[in-house]
Amino acid sequence: MSAATAISITADIRRRVDGLDWTELNQQLDTVGHAITPVLLDADECAQLAGLFEDGNFRSTIDMARHRFGDGRYRYFDHPLPAMIQALRTSFYGHLANVATAGRRSCVATGRPGLRHMKT
Repeated sequence: MSAATAISITADIRRRVDGLDWTELNQQLDTVGHAITPVLLDADECAQLAGLFEDGNFRSTIDMARHRFGDGRYRYFDHPLPAMIQALRTSFYGHLANVATAGRRSCVATGRPGLRHMKT
């Protein structure tokens, strides 16, 4: 992939992620603990990413059954990451860092502990 193509992909992905309604996503996180974004990738982009599972460059592959975690495989991409994955990662990071910072501030202000597993 050319540098110009990678820059174009990055700019387009950043525009899509930045265009999400982050106020609404934050409200969903606060009220239900998760948020669902609108569709960010088209069918061709999804197929391209799915194709990487068999043809991508990975630093390791985990066989889930071997560790008694169920069926399937988990794979860690090697660096450099594919352009679209790197673009998604860097585009979401700033927004999610803001979410985490706001959540931490809320915990400190209210005196409640941060999110952790609680026995029921």
